[in-house]
Amino acid sequence: MNNSIPDLDDVTTAALNAEPPALTPESDMADVMDALAFDYDAVPTAWDAEGNVVTVDNPVVGTPGEDAQFWQPQTTPFTCAVVAQRGIIEAFTGEPISEAQLVYDATANGWLSDGGMSPLDVGNLLELYNIPCHVDMGATVEDLMAELTQGHKVIVGVDAGELWDQDFPLEDFFEQSADHAIWVTGVDMSDPDNPMVIINDSGKPEDGAGNAYPLADFVDAWEDSGFYYVATDNAPPDFHQLAAGFDPESGLFTDIANYIGGLYSDFVPRIQPEVHSESAAQSAPPTADNPFASLGDAEKESLFKSI
Repeated sequence: MNNSIPDLDDVTTAALNAEPPALTPESDMADVMDALAFDYDAVPTAWDAEGNVVTVDNPVVGTPGEDAQFWQPQTTPFTCAVVAQRGIIEAFTGEPISEAQLVYDATANGWLSDGGMSPLDVGNLLELYNIPCHVDMGATVEDLMAELTQGHKVIVGVDAGELWDQDFPLEDFFEQSADHAIWVTGVDMSDPDNPMVIINDSGKPEDGAGNAYPLADFVDAWEDSGFYYVATDNAPPDFHQLAAGFDPESGLFTDIANYIGGLYSDFVPRIQPEVHSESAAQSAPPTADNPFASLGDAEKESLFKSI
């Protein structure tokens, strides 16, 4: 038996980029969809060095249950990124804040128009309310899980039509674009062969809190943003009192970190010790620093126009 630990980058990349079977003029739509399907069998099971299956009592990365209380629906078609940041601001400050207030803040600073918020400006509201954040482009599912394992809060850009199953089947062959921002609150690894990504989605007015999507469906929708996300630098203050299993000294959900480390070989190196801090948001004056400052022009140009 080969129990070597795989790399999740290789798993997702291979599944998304594998050459489909040859299709003939006689192929029907079922053949086409089968050729494009994600290979769920490629998602591995956690093994330890002795070849035993690794288990954990609560194999959920992040705090989707706690974060669901901060979900709110957006009241306009163009404030998804504002409302995603709103929930995170409330999680950090413990105080309610209105969408109207954040729309005023964003509009006054030139970060929001009736066309939405540019990805260049997502995170500015967090910074304005003293919540340091950072950006990643071309990220992986492992990167997301590393952020969540540290208690960080994460916003990603997605193609809403793909996430909500409203695009036509071959849409990605003609156009790839992201038009929506969501808060990723967790990844449920209860079934390692079928991981579920859990989100707070302000675009679903009735039931957007704690929505769960199969990993492959989430990755497909996320890919259209160039695998972009913004994450807080720290967990919320006093996070260990709210989130069972979070170790304030290491800044980690240690059990789930060890579990995922058993699943994927290069997960642990993605956890950055310099941001293993449960400290509250900094007390420096509000700032509008751009979290995209570290990106080059080519990377910026590859981003979608607005979310």
